[in-house]
Amino acid sequence: MPYQPESGEVQIEPQTNPRIQSTTMYVLVNNQYLINHHYYTRFMADETEIWLFGCGLGEQAIVDGLGEAFLRYCEVEDPRLGRIMLSIGVNATSFFPYKGDINLWWAFGDHQRIVEDHFERTTVKPDLLLCASRVIQQIVKSHNLPSLYLPFGSGDKFKPLNLPRRGLGYAGNPLKPSEQYAIMIDPFKDRPDFEWCSKHRDDPYLTLEQLNEWYNRKQIVFGMIGGHCITLHLIPNRMYETLASGTPFITGRYDLEDTFSFSYPYMTDSREETVCLVDDILLDYPKHLAVFAEFSRNVRENHSLDVRVKTLMEHLKQWK
Repeated sequence: MPYQPESGEVQIEPQTNPRIQSTTMYVLVNNQYLINHHYYTRFMADETEIWLFGCGLGEQAIVDGLGEAFLRYCEVEDPRLGRIMLSIGVNATSFFPYKGDINLWWAFGDHQRIVEDHFERTTVKPDLLLCASRVIQQIVKSHNLPSLYLPFGSGDKFKPLNLPRRGLGYAGNPLKPSEQYAIMIDPFKDRPDFEWCSKHRDDPYLTLEQLNEWYNRKQIVFGMIGGHCITLHLIPNRMYETLASGTPFITGRYDLEDTFSFSYPYMTDSREETVCLVDDILLDYPKHLAVFAEFSRNVRENHSLDVRVKTLMEHLKQWK
């Protein structure tokens, strides 16, 4: 009889870098599906380690990019902070961190009660909450909890590659609100040059390098915004990544002023507006590509995960 894993079982994944250890955990979903999710990845400097807990496509990109940025930071200066445990978001494995010298939670989610929900479910209470938006930080402060404003960012794998570009695309699962599909996807889904990447759970997992190349081969990529992003003024990491790649990116309309220093006119809240934006970009593509080259430079210089790691480490050195 083949071996049957149990819910909560942890497995160590093979790694080529001795300073990185990655694990998965079997999680029972809806009391029916036993799914092997990412559990934590451990990034080890000499006197500081950061263990990143959480699962999901977006969270996995944050884990890989933030951890690599942490190792680059420690090549210059090891902050000597011991073991840092950082839970990311509100998906299953983020609620099971180990107790470290410092426990953190990168606070974001899909509803207003993210703080109450996390503290009810987590096995280890965080010492400090990292807030992915100013609105989330206001919620955290209303609970009299210590906080640090720390938006998402782009990992160093996302950058322009100067590849030939063709067609339109969307990367992500089909779990966004139906009205977003009507605005973003429906007008273009039957075009022969439209591609939906990572649509199904069993689609091949793209590495960050592969995802960046996919962006760099598209003329335009779409982003769909959940209602919680609008309510919480939360910029998803997918936006940082796509902009860092230099790819023209059309997204739902929401507030970016808390984070970005530049105006962003490529937002839409209607099917007609989306079609007009696509037509306008394709009509004078070199002009718009030059605009996004400048967005890419700005994001990679000011909103990289290297910048976020430096902010976090400098804060922890003073805070501890």
